[in-house]
Amino acid sequence: MREGNNAKGRTIASAVSYDWDRNRLIIQFYIGTSKKELEKYSAKDLCYNVTDKIRRSFVFDDYSLKSIAGLSRFFKHTGFGTYKDEQEKISNITEIEKTIYIKIDVSFRNFDDSSQIAEKIKTGFPLYTNILTCESPLLGKDIYYVDRK
Repeated sequence: MREGNNAKGRTIASAVSYDWDRNRLIIQFYIGTSKKELEKYSAKDLCYNVTDKIRRSFVFDDYSLKSIAGLSRFFKHTGFGTYKDEQEKISNITEIEKTIYIKIDVSFRNFDDSSQIAEKIKTGFPLYTNILTCESPLLGKDIYYVDRK
């Protein structure tokens, strides 16, 4: 899992997993934000904006660009072997992209500043409360929301 903060003070972590039952590569993001920040931007807006940014960054119409800059390059077979033609290579990239899903959990912090974290952990109080989960295929425009409130 990778974690960091962005300019708006949100905590963002990410992970990648594979769901064998649904044949899905899942790129998951955990966004922790403050209640005050959620007054400016709804959790649904955060989900939509992150999903849209990922799609704009990694989905291309040009297959030569897909093979060097698309997400499929991280999940393709790297053993020895060649494609019999360009169409087979394009089909392989498309099949991988069809299995990639984006999942985002938006949570708000249950503390005001970092000095409260140790006390919250000691008392067993959760640091974050999940309020919305969204999931979408990398390809397409659909986004499915699950409100956790």
